[in-house]
Amino acid sequence: RPAGVTGSFVGMNLTFDGWLVLSTDEGWIVCLSRDFASWHTLQLPGAENAAAHNEAMFAERGHRGYGWVRTSMCVDDANGIYVNSLDHLHKVIWTGSQLSLEASQGGWSAPYRNSNGTGSGTTPCLMGFGDEDRFVVIGDGDAVVNITLFWRDAVPPEWEQLEGAPDRRIAGLGRADMGDPSREAMQTEQSITVAGYGAMTVNNEPASVPENLQGRAARLLAFFLGHHDRYRPVGLHKFEWDPVGRSFGHAWTNTDASSPNSVPCVSTATNLVYTCGARDERWTIEAIDWESGETRHTWTVGGSQFNTLGSAVTVDPAGHVLYGTMFGKTRLRLRGLPG
Repeated sequence: RPAGVTGSFVGMNLTFDGWLVLSTDEGWIVCLSRDFASWHTLQLPGAENAAAHNEAMFAERGHRGYGWVRTSMCVDDANGIYVNSLDHLHKVIWTGSQLSLEASQGGWSAPYRNSNGTGSGTTPCLMGFGDEDRFVVIGDGDAVVNITLFWRDAVPPEWEQLEGAPDRRIAGLGRADMGDPSREAMQTEQSITVAGYGAMTVNNEPASVPENLQGRAARLLAFFLGHHDRYRPVGLHKFEWDPVGRSFGHAWTNTDASSPNSVPCVSTATNLVYTCGARDERWTIEAIDWESGETRHTWTVGGSQFNTLGSAVTVDPAGHVLYGTMFGKTRLRLRGLPG
């Protein structure tokens, strides 16, 4: 560990010029050569309060999962590093010889909505490439999570700050209420699923919570018992950016399928989004039309040995679905796929 760097490591990625980049829950970013011979460090703005926040969250929740930085990071092809802290999203620039947040080098920090006070539970992901409108996407920290788009590069000079947005850099806010405007709580711990200008999230709120599990233990129901009807969260919600009207709006909701804890994956070849779901108290693989939101196919897989427990579903070029489970790895060959 480099001298002065504090906290537990929570995120890791690789820059396009081959350096390892890591983050700690106390707000340190480390760029490390792959031979471990040299490194560069940067502390995120506001991180002087991180240790106290982490201890308060540990006292309240009994575990270290709600740190000041609690998700991983993504990296763009110009070595911009995007990482969440408690209530800000940061773009840290790796120049090849130093880490920087200087605006003159393209760095920035911008606040996001955080009414829950525990920050974003989603690793940032990228939307838009080449000459397209370019964003970085997270789920914020509101009680009903908002899919939140930030302008990745310079904010267009004519752009006006959105109503309800805490910063002008925010390009879109999609309230992921699963089609229920009266909903008071909807959280996700999965990265937002992005393909093209579409961005989709899943529901991680258990359908019911026993009285003795209120609070810190409630989220565990969706992760360990999400296939049981009593706890199974239902719903996926997609929003889409309109590059002509420059607005971010509702595309569809699906309240038939469930994705209790899996990170979905979009196959652009079949225009389907795949996730590990649950029906009839068994784990399933769900294939949902990316454009319409309709459930196209369901394969029943089995019991708890097929629980993804928060891992991502991946589709390989041969059509196999692969994902990690509570007990190992699963590789499936799907048959009867429509289209």
